[in-house]
Amino acid sequence: MVNLALGRRVFPLGILVIALTGCPPVSYELTINVTGNGSVSPAGGAYAADETVELHATPDTGWRFVRWEGDLTGSANPATIVMDSDKIITAVFTEDSAETGFDFYAMYARIIDEERHGVNLYNCEVDMCKDGSMLAGYAYDDDNNYYAYMTDFLGLSDRFWTLPATRSGPGCVAISPDGTTAYVAAAHEHESDMYPVLFKLVDETMTRLDVLMAIPQGVTSASVMHTNANGSDVYFRDGVHHHIWTVDHNGMNLCEVIDPDDYVELDGTRGLWISDFDLNDGAGRVAFIMERWVPPPGQGSFDIQHDIIAWRASTQFTRMTADSDPEISKGSVYITPDGLAVLYVSFGSAWYVADFAGASTAVPNLTPSGAAVGDGDLSTIFWSNTSFSYSGGCIISCDGTGKRDLFAGTGLDADGGLNMSSGGNIIAFKHRYKSYPHTEALYVGYLDTVDDLTDAPDIEWIAFSQPGIARDDPDDEVVVTAKVSDDDGLGVIDAVGRAVLRGGTSFAYGEAPVSLTRPSDTGSGPDAVAGDGIYSCLARPTSAMRAFAGNEVTVRIGVEDDSGNAVVGDVLLPILH
Repeated sequence: MVNLALGRRVFPLGILVIALTGCPPVSYELTINVTGNGSVSPAGGAYAADETVELHATPDTGWRFVRWEGDLTGSANPATIVMDSDKIITAVFTEDSAETGFDFYAMYARIIDEERHGVNLYNCEVDMCKDGSMLAGYAYDDDNNYYAYMTDFLGLSDRFWTLPATRSGPGCVAISPDGTTAYVAAAHEHESDMYPVLFKLVDETMTRLDVLMAIPQGVTSASVMHTNANGSDVYFRDGVHHHIWTVDHNGMNLCEVIDPDDYVELDGTRGLWISDFDLNDGAGRVAFIMERWVPPPGQGSFDIQHDIIAWRASTQFTRMTADSDPEISKGSVYITPDGLAVLYVSFGSAWYVADFAGASTAVPNLTPSGAAVGDGDLSTIFWSNTSFSYSGGCIISCDGTGKRDLFAGTGLDADGGLNMSSGGNIIAFKHRYKSYPHTEALYVGYLDTVDDLTDAPDIEWIAFSQPGIARDDPDDEVVVTAKVSDDDGLGVIDAVGRAVLRGGTSFAYGEAPVSLTRPSDTGSGPDAVAGDGIYSCLARPTSAMRAFAGNEVTVRIGVEDDSGNAVVGDVLLPILH
């Protein structure tokens, strides 16, 4: 053996050679990859050991930088890295979805609630003007004091008036289609008798109209109320005889418009009472649900039949439903602003559109417990049926297409007070956010808009880590990221949810071909950096994927803040063959 003497110690030559070849290299290799359309500067190369390199990600037009992957994580841009080893880094870009990338986007703003206004809207009515810019209603506090209110659709100019004490509280509310005037009806006691009274709301003033004392004795309330286009006349149904009356905005010229006894069928049957009615914009036509005995009394056993009747000026009645039509419920009826068509519900909760020729057409896929009509041609309906999962609020077209769940991915649902603007883009509803005691708040929703109209959170974009999810690979995973922000900071974000939809509607239990893990911004799992506002989750195929015939699913992210405001954003995830 050959030895090498260094001082007093002797080392085998082979060991010394190994020590020399183990010295660190003078440089390391940086490899840059790109997913999507964009570039990184510098683009890679060799760097001295422990050198700090600053990376700049530049997206192409129409794209945005999302994050770094590999040996560098997070979304900081520029970002730095220390070259203490060979590095492989991927810059991920996605198409900019700020305006066109969302398949659907909606914001829901809580505008009246107990915390900020001291009132509860449980079992209280609300009405919206034609373009959705103004709302009116009534509410009460913990001491059962009642209040009337008017507010704009952003909740920025709410006005409250204290209503005089009543035995049972207000009965109904109506706002004029132009949003200038509203009316609230209540029952009041006078010399031991109860009678209905109207309160007119205009600007900052509430005026009491006592003319309803002239209604025949025994009428104690007014229920179901509408106004003409500018609020100069009010139409209402009395709560005893169920006739329809009108009075002008000064409380004068009280007139009975429709007495159901005036309606006579060919077989001699007459109308008994009216259960619901609606008024077209010009107040020239009224559609109502009328009940009558069939056959007429005195001709053996009889039953009550419900018909849809249209009334035109000069007491012209038109029956819009036939005996062969499904049994009509006492529920809701809506007439188009032009007065040419009527939407109504059957006893079996199916909905129909009837025209003045007497033809009724079923609305497919619509079985709500309550509804509100949008466009003047009945092309859009906002409806709710909270007895079904994720069906606490939907929109649908009258031909049964275009159905979309509005609240999947959030904790919201529509518990009543359904209203929709004539354009179909603004809705109002009440949401029960406390179960005991029942406490409801008023919400306004802005559909298919990304404009920053409210204090609701924002979803700036939603991106996927790859072009789609594999149909035939059960182990495939797609990272879903969503950039969330709020004008008040990320600290107000209360919950971030998710949902997988078929188009715009929820899958039945067990049928969704894709599952989503809960989104998080904790810096663990698929999330790269904690607290940066980018929430991440994993999309994975389920056992239902093989049976699914579609080529894409809708991924929804829902965000709620600590004030009850919410936003949802939908994007399409392709299924790759």
